[in-house]
Amino acid sequence: MAITATVVAGFLFLTIVIQWLLVAIWCRKSSNSLREPTDRTWQPPATIVLCLRGADPLLPDCLRSLTNQSYADYRLLCVLDSVDDPAAEVTYQVQAGLVGKRSDLVRIIVANPPDGRCSLKNNALMSALKSLDDLTEVIAFADADCVVDENWLADLASPLRDPAIAVSTGNRWYIPPDNRQGSLLRWLWHMAASVQMLVYRIPWGGSMAMTRGFVEQAGLPEIWSTSLFEDTLLYSVSRRQGKRIAVLPHLLVPNQESISTGPALRWIRRQLLNTRLYHPAFKLALLHCMATNCAIVAALGLFSFGMFFGNYAAAGTTAAGLLVYAVFYGFCLRSMSRVGRRIIECRYGKPPESSQNFASVGIAIVVTQVAYALSMLGAILSRKTQWRGVEYLIGGANDIHLVKYRRMQDVVDESPKRNQSIEL
Repeated sequence: MAITATVVAGFLFLTIVIQWLLVAIWCRKSSNSLREPTDRTWQPPATIVLCLRGADPLLPDCLRSLTNQSYADYRLLCVLDSVDDPAAEVTYQVQAGLVGKRSDLVRIIVANPPDGRCSLKNNALMSALKSLDDLTEVIAFADADCVVDENWLADLASPLRDPAIAVSTGNRWYIPPDNRQGSLLRWLWHMAASVQMLVYRIPWGGSMAMTRGFVEQAGLPEIWSTSLFEDTLLYSVSRRQGKRIAVLPHLLVPNQESISTGPALRWIRRQLLNTRLYHPAFKLALLHCMATNCAIVAALGLFSFGMFFGNYAAAGTTAAGLLVYAVFYGFCLRSMSRVGRRIIECRYGKPPESSQNFASVGIAIVVTQVAYALSMLGAILSRKTQWRGVEYLIGGANDIHLVKYRRMQDVVDESPKRNQSIEL
């Protein structure tokens, strides 16, 4: 048993080394990105596309931030899911407030009726592409829960000056406002996922831009017309065009929304489903999940077995391995938090101080490890998913069936928790 315990502890240590190398890459690239000057002089006519289904709590702030960009020539195109969507009133109010400022900045359209072969998000994007004005050269995409700084669009467009770059993308950065396990779970899981998103060049549709030429050359409307998600698949599409994805570590968008555990778990599973369907690095993500969880489970099992049968040498070896892993996890968490906080502070000012206590974070770390494994299994086995109150059947990456279209207003009216935040 002592030999087995040594092997398990060694395997656990190997996973630590590999994960630390990835975290070190993220920290180094993110820190260096703060020191690299951003050229904001290239500003061709641009359109920001904002697809709306439901009135997110941050929507008013999101709209105001998107209408206050330092970019010289741009428009904001808001795509409503239906004429009576809860987001409509908020959007029209913001548009009306621009009368004395720049009345033509915001344009509002309603998405075409869905044909059921793609997600409502992709259906809205296709409607947006058909509504672009002739002058638009750069198309940027934002999510309704994103409140960005005034240089967001200029920084996002800058890499596209290079014809070898197909897509530029930033990322979100969760700042949990409370000690709810759902908020901490999403924060911890996404922090780890951010490393893989940088290393594997996984774009995020909530902060993303591309040239109109790439959209047309790659045939994105046709690809989106049979897809569930719009962003992750761009990695393979860009490679087919002989182009690259530019991941901008310094372009983080802070998010301080609270979330409960159930919605957080469903959100994680949907992110992994997106990767499974549309990114070749999913196998590496699966291997990472299996390696870390198998090492931890084996170590816990051997520790319990050794203690029960009095083999304290084996129990001590595995306990030492688990202790090193816990210290390593805390060190990675602290390192990434400090770098992320520094980026947020440079762009948005000093973020609020953390309100998390040691006990709640410790529990959340254990929950996150278990949730990662269960969500990965769910993503592999999923043949249906729910998104914004609508269910989709998944036959394959390009075999998507919307079960039944429902207006968001109907979803809200039928919900027993009408006053709670929308589940993203």
